[in-house]
Formats: sequence, C-alpha cells, structure tokens
Amino acid sequence: MQDPSDAKNLHWTTNINAELPIKMRKQGPGSEQPTILPVVFRDTAKKQDTKEAMFIERKGRVLTWTWY
Repeated sequence: MQDPSDAKNLHWTTNINAELPIKMRKQGPGSEQPTILPVVFRDTAKKQDTKEAMFIERKGRVLTWTWY
C-alpha cells in the first residue's frame, strides 16, 4: 500500500486524512489554475465595476443593482 502522507503518484484513497494532488495538464482545458467561487466573484466585480449586475421588475418599476 502507498504511504498517503506524501500523496506522490497516489490516484485514490480511502483515508480521509490523505490529501491528493490536483492533476494539471501542461496546456489546454486541463491547464487552468483552479480557483474558488468567491475569487471569481471578486474578480468579476472588479472588472465590471459600476455596470449593472442584476435587474428585477417590481410593480412596474425596474430595480437595478451594480457589482459594488
């Protein structure tokens, strides 16, 4: 059995304490750096700045929210 502490060349495990490496390709679709949703949201908000992010119509009136 492989030692789960280094996780080198480990593809699966039943040990909940083992941390598996993220498999990345050198180029193409599998080569993008992984990220988390809050970071994507923050980056989008910075890029879109004061553009409208969401619209809703209530009682014939349109309400608009920006990214900030």
